[in-house]
Amino acid sequence: MPAKKKEETTKPKSIMVSRPKTLFYEILIRGLSDLVVNRFWNTKPIILKETGQPPLPKVARDLDYEYNMAFHIIDPFLPEATVGKYGFPCSGFKGACVKIAAQALNDKMFGAAQIRRAFHVIGDLALLDFDEIIYLEEYPVAKPAGRVLSPRPSFYNWSTKLYIRFTEGYITPARVSNILDHAGSNIGVGVLRPDKGGNNGMFEVAGMKTIRPTDVVTHRFTAEERERRRVSAIRPGSFKISE
Repeated sequence: MPAKKKEETTKPKSIMVSRPKTLFYEILIRGLSDLVVNRFWNTKPIILKETGQPPLPKVARDLDYEYNMAFHIIDPFLPEATVGKYGFPCSGFKGACVKIAAQALNDKMFGAAQIRRAFHVIGDLALLDFDEIIYLEEYPVAKPAGRVLSPRPSFYNWSTKLYIRFTEGYITPARVSNILDHAGSNIGVGVLRPDKGGNNGMFEVAGMKTIRPTDVVTHRFTAEERERRRVSAIRPGSFKISE
């Protein structure tokens, strides 16, 4: 009788999956007009339903206190930050890019949803470099009862650096720079930016270079600001968040 052939055992094939390559870029942002900021602190006391806490009585406004509260202050307890440094939320620049993609670019490949996922701005705050801070003493804010004086800090001749990360092949550095340029000219950041009918907070891309992940410099909100944003996420409407 012929000998039986041994059954060949097939070994499972291993599949090699290459990891996506993440790129990091440092982008220099140069302001084209003054940057007016307002951190939007809570002006109305929160009434807790479970305790029935009544609102506090009206008191005279302290304009100097309101002015100081309008700054975005970088956490002084971090090793890379010191007391007296100011920043602006990185999410404001990303938000401007998302808005310009949705409103003006008319790009089917990169709409608002795609831009939201395409690249990420690292950190809470972008450190501001500026020549002068101007105290706007008569900044009008429209109210039903008329105009209300609301002092705001205005940064003159400002610039900052954004640290961007994205996946190679999903979006190109040139497209990121182009989107930021469009966002800076048509949307802007801060108070009374072009998106809100003003001309403050306009910016442009002044430079861009690739960096290593270890070269990324991040700045965080203060502990008070982080708690304020956490409360805002739990109880929407309790605070207004300025981007």
